[in-house]
Parts: sequence; C-alpha cells; structure tokens
Amino acid sequence: MSGGQGERPIRIGNWTAVNCVPIYAKQRRHTMLTIETLAPRALFVDLNGIVTQDDIARLRESVEPLVQSDGDISLLVDMVGVSDVTGKAIAADLKLETQMIRYWTRFTRVAVVTDKKWVANLTRVSAHLVPRSDFRVFEPADLDKAKTFITGKMEDGSKRSTGLRRLGSQHPDLLAYEVDGVVGREDAEAMVKTLESALSSKRPVSVLVKMTHYGGFEPSLLFSGNLWAVKLAAVKGLHRYAIVGDSGWLNSISGFANPLTAVEMKAFSKSDEAEAWDWAVDGLTPSDHSANTGSDSA
Repeated sequence: MSGGQGERPIRIGNWTAVNCVPIYAKQRRHTMLTIETLAPRALFVDLNGIVTQDDIARLRESVEPLVQSDGDISLLVDMVGVSDVTGKAIAADLKLETQMIRYWTRFTRVAVVTDKKWVANLTRVSAHLVPRSDFRVFEPADLDKAKTFITGKMEDGSKRSTGLRRLGSQHPDLLAYEVDGVVGREDAEAMVKTLESALSSKRPVSVLVKMTHYGGFEPSLLFSGNLWAVKLAAVKGLHRYAIVGDSGWLNSISGFANPLTAVEMKAFSKSDEAEAWDWAVDGLTPSDHSANTGSDSA
C-alpha cells in the first residue's frame, strides 16, 4: 500500500511505543487490510503489518454507511498480525472514534481477536463504557468462535435471541437461566413474570443462573423502578439462588445480597456446576414430573 509510505511507527529508542517490540527498517511492511461482510450488518476487519492512516480511512468508508442507516451493528477485528501503528494512524483513529461516540450503542456486538494483553485489557475497559454493547476478546485459535458470536449465532448454528436464555431443569420448581451477552429489558421482564407465576404455586422455588458471559444490561433498566421492585419482591420469595461462573465478583454479590433478601444464595465455579444444580434442588418439594426441556425465552 503506497499511501502510508511516509508514515513511521512511534518509537522509544529501538522499541515501539505501541507493543514494545524491536523494529528494524528491513522488517517493516505496510498493512494488508481486509474488510469482509459476514452478515448484512456485521463486518470482519483483518489487520496485518503496520497500521497506517490509509487503513483507518478505509475502515471509515466501510463503517459510515452502517451508522447512517437503521439497525444494530456488529464488528470483529483480528489484530493478531498487527506489528505496529503509525502516529498518523493513531490520530486518525482517535478522530474517527470521537466522531462515532453518538453511535457507540449501535455496536451491539464487538469482538477482538488478539494475543496482546494491552489490546485485550483495553477492549474489556471499553465494555464498561458502553453498557448496551457486548464486547468480547478471543484468542487467535478461536477466530471461528468470534465469527459465530458476531453473526449472532450460538455454537450449534442456531440464532442467538437474547442475552438471557431459559435452560432445561431437572425439577419443575427449579428455574434455570444462562446469561450470555447483554441483558435487555424484555429479558428481565420475562424472567420476573416467570418467577411470579412459579411462586404463585406456594411451593418452594429455586433459581440457578449460569453466567457464561455477562455483557452488561440495557441502560433503560436503571430507570425502571417498578421492574426492580417487582424483581426484588419475587427474589425474596425464593428458596435458594445459585450462581455459576468464574468471575471473582460473583462471590461478593452473593454475600452482599444475602442480608438484603434473606434468600440463601451461593456462588459456584464452572467446574462445580453439577454441585450447584444439586444444591439448588435440595429442599424443593419432591416431584414425579419429568424434567423441563426449557426454551430460549425467559
């Protein structure tokens, strides 16, 4: 690519400021940037070599038509092959991101494939800045999984419907869910209705939540006081509440919530999922009903 030949990577001595890898003139090569449409509103950007100002311009040309039309956008960026970023590219990228701030919530799924820790950490920080968007980091070997996620599908090829999915249960009074993405208002409302219906039986009811990936929640939930009040009232009527996941904050949440709800809550690691199911069922009314097959709806 000839347009970026006048650009130089930012260096400190013999080390690049971006990834702290020694570079030499003979090793420098400009980027081969490939942009592919994986789905009608899902882009795959593959970067290799040195990122230049021209690459950012090409990215802008691909993204602008999407943000100027209606609908959510998904973006996958493979940065495994990136060796450096020029100063002009950094400036152009900052300008582009600043101009895109008002459209950030339209990017509902963002995936980054990388083997660089600083890129992974920056992506995870960005996830907290855009609550409605689901940001994920994938290892280089998981590129196919990243593409599956971006196109809104489950690993078995079925369409990913919501961030909260009802799971099959071994007991009719155990409600089981999987959180995998951003929890929306419709997800929360459906879960609350299911809880209220189950509790109306006057039998003990337990809940198990499997935290596969928590991508946050839609901001509108923060302003739905009535929904939170109904959910809290429903949770207070539960027998047990099991949370399965490997995030350290799950233990803190369960410990903090116990005094507030008087519900017995316990966090389990993913390796102890079988124990979590047994714990949640313990104490429920014995039933001869066959196991619930579950569904994608809450």
